[in-house]
Parts: sequence; structure tokens; C-alpha cells
Amino acid sequence: ALDGVLFIDEAYELSDQRDGFGHEAIQALLTRMENDRGRLVVIVAGYPDKMTEFLAANPGLRSRYAQDNVLRFPDYPPPDLHAIALGRLRERGARPTPETESQLLRIVTGMHRTRDESFGNARDMRTLADAVFTRWSHRVRRRVDEPVVPDDIPERYRDHLDRPAPDPARLLAELDAYVGLGPVREVLTGLANRQRLRRAHGTGELTPPHLVFTGPPGTGKTSVARLVGTLFRDLGLLRKGHVVQASRATLVGAYLGETARLVRQAVQDALDGVLFIDEAYSLAHDVRGGYGQEAIDTLVLEMEQWRGRLSVIVAGYPREMDTFLNANSGLPSRFTERVPFPHYGPDDLLEILRRMAAAQGYTLHPEVPRHAGEWLAATRRADPEGFGNARTVRKLLELMESRLAARFARAGEDSGAGAFTRFLPEDVPAPPY
Repeated sequence: ALDGVLFIDEAYELSDQRDGFGHEAIQALLTRMENDRGRLVVIVAGYPDKMTEFLAANPGLRSRYAQDNVLRFPDYPPPDLHAIALGRLRERGARPTPETESQLLRIVTGMHRTRDESFGNARDMRTLADAVFTRWSHRVRRRVDEPVVPDDIPERYRDHLDRPAPDPARLLAELDAYVGLGPVREVLTGLANRQRLRRAHGTGELTPPHLVFTGPPGTGKTSVARLVGTLFRDLGLLRKGHVVQASRATLVGAYLGETARLVRQAVQDALDGVLFIDEAYSLAHDVRGGYGQEAIDTLVLEMEQWRGRLSVIVAGYPREMDTFLNANSGLPSRFTERVPFPHYGPDDLLEILRRMAAAQGYTLHPEVPRHAGEWLAATRRADPEGFGNARTVRKLLELMESRLAARFARAGEDSGAGAFTRFLPEDVPAPPY
């Protein structure tokens, strides 16, 4: 490259090599850049964040690449991307109809909105156009005068197109499998209806909201978070709707700087879906100089940067969640919906017991609910804060199954397992307190 230009694409890979010879290559490059000054221009290229790390890998790099010589190439805007895709189709002899052009614009806009660092700009547009061309050519064969129609767009790109507004009752039908979640259903139905109204008026889509789930443990918060991901996907608010679970243990690092990286990684994993942070209030309870506040501050920045591509759900006890929301002035304005999960009442707990038992092939003797209700009431009185609602019911069911198993063992296997599918009052343990 002497008396010319040496262009190194993805140069950051030289500094990413932990055990290779990347640093040796950088050092050799710096030597030649110094010795051959005036005879050599070296251009390095790559993703912005990674190139920043590359330049910081060696003091000599930063001094040779002045800030004024850093050229930033932004992603193409959707109209330019659309023009590239249409140009590629026409270049190959395919003529899209106006409706096809319109749908391709929506697809390109969606691809741009949900892009990440791997987004290929013109390269991805060529890939899109070639995929459409392939389907069109297979359909028309020698009838090349036929235009490209919307059906020629491959299925894998269609998740960027508008979906018909679904019926909220159908979307929320899974909630019927859970006991005592009337308030939850009311809030989620309201969100679904607002989205349908926006779509009917043509006034634009809702931004996927961030939610606060308040309530004691064992009331279905984690299960409902998964349903919210599916609901938001089906409503067109999120493209994927998957759920990534996180907690203080996965978000807070052991040293300064690690926490921000962990939070950003969790957000990246959850993009176009839901980030569910259980017991989020623990982030605000730093002990001995922890980094929970750093996690909260980073989360606020990430929520703003990825607005429209992420729904963050935080969950915990009502009072503690108020403390969490006060930990950063940006939190209350971003968590716009509060979804209450009330304590289960006695009848709800017994219904949960019936359903759990039925799911395992058991039935209850008519007297079992009375004994089970006494056990659950005593357990709640003894430790109101630690009462786990459905989790406590599951514990009771396990105790009952152990006693049923003991009866089966005493009777002997010759008595037949079929006779031991019904819980009797004696299978319910005495109240523990």
C-alpha cells in the first residue's frame, strides 16, 4: 500500500483478540505508520462503539487518528433504503405494483426501526429485493411482463406489516386459567382497546408501555408477564414479544462499570420484547456500597434510547415499588401503568388447590377444602408478609401428596394406584402453628 491507501475493515477485531496476535499487528502497524509518514494513508473502519474501543487499545492509535478525522457514516433513512430496494428490483427487470411499493416501504421502515448493530443498510435492501425477485420469478416463470405483487414478498418480512386488530377477549383468554386476576385483566383489556381504537382512527400506533406489577409473591406476576409479551406482539406493539427475566443478581455487577454493561446486555437481549425485573425494589436497596443505583440510572437511559422497541415490567410489593420509583426522577414518568395483583382470598386459594390437584390427576374429598382452608388461614396468620399465595398452596399440595403416598405404601402396591387418586381429609396436615 505504499504511496497509496491501506484500508482495514472491521479493524476492531485486532484489539478483540485475547490470545491471538492482534496487539502485535497493531504495534507493527503503528511502526509503519510512523516510519512511512507521507507515503501511506491508513483507513480503519467498523462499528462506532467497537472502533472507540479499538482506538483506546493503544495510546499510539488515538494520537494518530485525530477526532477531526473520524468520519461517521449514519444508517440510511427509510426513504433511501426503500429507493435502493426498488432500484434493485427494477435493475433485475421486475416492476412492483404501487401496493407492493407501499408494503415494501412499511417493511423497510420496520427493519430500520428495529435495526441493531448488524443492520446491513444497502446490503440488507439487496437481500430483501433478491428474495422478492426469487418468489416473483418462480411465480411468473416466462411471463416476465407481470408485475411484482404483495404475495411475492416472503413471509419472513411480513412481521413488519400491520396486523389486523385482534379481539382483546381472545388475546386475554389465557388469563381465565388463573384465579383472582380481575384487576389485571381490566388494565390489559384497556391497553388492547386503546390500540384497536388508534388503529381504527389511523392515528398511529401506541408505544409499548412500561408496567409496574404490584403485589405479594405467588400471585402470578411472572406468568402474566409472559402473557403480556404475547399480547403486545399480537397487537403489533412489539415485533417478537419474547420475555427476558432479570433480577438484582443478573443486573448488578461486583465492580464499577460492570453493572452498566450487564443492564445494557439485558436490554439488548430483550429488544422487541419484554424485560421482566422481579423484586425490582432490591435495586434501590444498596448495602455496603453496592451498584444498584447504577443499574437504575442505566436502565432509565436504555428505556429512553430504545423507546418503542421494549417494554420493561418491574414487579414487587406495593410499598417497596414506590421506593424503587423514587430512586430516579425519570422512573415515574416512564412507568405509566400500574397493574395490581391482590392477595388471593380463601375461596381463590381453595380453587387454586383444586386446579393444581386436577392437573396432577387428583380429586378432593368434600371435606378436604375445609381442612385445607384452616391450614392456609393459620399459615397466613403466622407470617402475613411471607405468605406465598399460590406458592404456599403448592407447598400444601406437596405435603398432601406425601401423606397420600404414605397411605399407598402402607396399603401395598397390590391395592392398585387407582384407589389413591383422591385426597382424603387425613391427607391434609394439621395447621402448622
